[in-house]
Amino acid sequence: MLCSAARKEAMKVALRTQKKFAAGIGIGGSGTYLIVLYAFRMAGKAPLIVALRQISIAFAAILGRFVLGEELTRPKIAGVVLITGGVAIVQYADG
Repeated sequence: MLCSAARKEAMKVALRTQKKFAAGIGIGGSGTYLIVLYAFRMAGKAPLIVALRQISIAFAAILGRFVLGEELTRPKIAGVVLITGGVAIVQYADG
């Protein structure tokens, strides 16, 4: 992403002008990771926790479409379907 000079400059401008958002994302990302680590510690079903963590990618794609108006492309749809299918397999494979 940062290969071209224009993109490097755009990243510098974004970091300068969007400090609050960058800090919020950093804190939020760290917080969600700590929640996952806590869930691993409390639960005996680590594969289910990992699968549920990955479904956040599918939620992000869906929210991106409806909240931000992002385009829902074929690769995104395929990814959402595959992730959702994988979570279903992990959920029902245990019996």
